[in-house]
Amino acid sequence: LQGYDAGAPADRSLRHGAPISALAVDPKGRLAATGGMDGTARLWGLDAWDSSGKAIGPPWGPYGGAMPHAGPVTAAAFSGDGKSLATVSRDGTVRVWDVPDAPAGSSRLQLFVSDSRIFPDGKRIFAFDYSVGARLLELPSGASVAGPLVPGAKAKPRHVQFHGLDRAGKRFVGLLRDGDHEAWVFDAADGKRLAGPFSFGAGKELQFARLSPDGARLLLSATQEG
Repeated sequence: LQGYDAGAPADRSLRHGAPISALAVDPKGRLAATGGMDGTARLWGLDAWDSSGKAIGPPWGPYGGAMPHAGPVTAAAFSGDGKSLATVSRDGTVRVWDVPDAPAGSSRLQLFVSDSRIFPDGKRIFAFDYSVGARLLELPSGASVAGPLVPGAKAKPRHVQFHGLDRAGKRFVGLLRDGDHEAWVFDAADGKRLAGPFSFGAGKELQFARLSPDGARLLLSATQEG
């Protein structure tokens, strides 16, 4: 990480020790969190000051020790109050850490999932697991907000893959990955299906889906359509 003051590079840098694969800054600008390909997340003080010149956070530099995962850390997000940090790893876990106690090295919450995405506000997480399907979970508690998002026949949940939020963070799109090749638009607050299904027709597998910034349009691509 390289620090900048008023648009000019500051003569200081922070080194995670491995390629950085995730980055987040707490809402008050006091701390940064990095996730690395080495399977660790780390906190960094940003030497933040308020308008009166009073320090409101740790000085510039490492803040505590490493927060371990068993695989590369792919996403990180602070809660809205800055008191919790959620990290996602390729080891199939989501972990929630107390801030500033995160450097103690033990997470308050650990979830085992096959796929997950943290929403930018740090209040929700999309989590998919083959045993329970796709769900919305509340952070930092891990309590279920909604799910399974698309129920299946004979109590078998559907495989839903997350494909992005609109700019306001109010809607997200998911693709079904277990036969129907459909896209649905969901409410990011309560998981309700707002629109769908959308598809290119039978047998045409959807690859990508993205919402326009205002959430009013959905773009799809399929392998057979180019």
